[in-house]
Amino acid sequence: MVGLGCENLTHEQFLRDLGDYDADRVKFLTCQEVEDEFAEAERLLRECAAHASSFVREPIPVSELVIGMKCGGSDGLSGITANPVVGRFSDMMGARGGSTVLTEVPEMFGAEGFLLNRCAGEAVFEKAVNMINGFKNYFISHKETVYDNPSPGNRQGGITTLEDKSCGCVQKGGTAPTLKIASNSRLAEKKKGWIDFDAGLVADGEPVEDAAGRLLQLVIQVAGGQKTRTEELGFREISIFKEGITL
Repeated sequence: MVGLGCENLTHEQFLRDLGDYDADRVKFLTCQEVEDEFAEAERLLRECAAHASSFVREPIPVSELVIGMKCGGSDGLSGITANPVVGRFSDMMGARGGSTVLTEVPEMFGAEGFLLNRCAGEAVFEKAVNMINGFKNYFISHKETVYDNPSPGNRQGGITTLEDKSCGCVQKGGTAPTLKIASNSRLAEKKKGWIDFDAGLVADGEPVEDAAGRLLQLVIQVAGGQKTRTEELGFREISIFKEGITL
């Protein structure tokens, strides 16, 4: 946890809200309190690395996995190949006690019914409705149109309306990682340094069930330590929620 030392959120306040923590796993650096913040940061990182080196892998069940899902760029095949495969994979995870997290609420607009009709109960239904309406009101409050989507790249790939895109998005939730999934084999072949899984085989006749099984095995292997393409190349990615409207 790195701070300058003069923020509104002070180190002391953070500690009060954090409560009990493992000092071997969590380190604090307040830059104004040390002579050389880079040297101090290196020292703390070496302590963290030394602690991490003592960890030993142990088998755990798939039920312990929580997989986050995110769209990297939709095209006309997304709702036909990749998203249905991810959705069936979500079902497989759920059947094994695991979890998947469906993100990108704005891309659910126009296809909310597919999700809302599957809510486990009234309380979950109300939370889902409030979540979706909250995002719509967020756009409206900034005088942005809710349907300022899909992007030019989406249209070039064959998506014409937000509903097209949304119907693909919600399929990832199934009916009940970072791995990059290609909706078409041409992309998977062309960008081997990006793509971990080719869902385009579905368009060539592979059953969705079989493709989802392949994806499940890949996820288990990655959870067990196998590197993804981006890890092999040393890339790290982060998305910052910018001020204003984010579609």
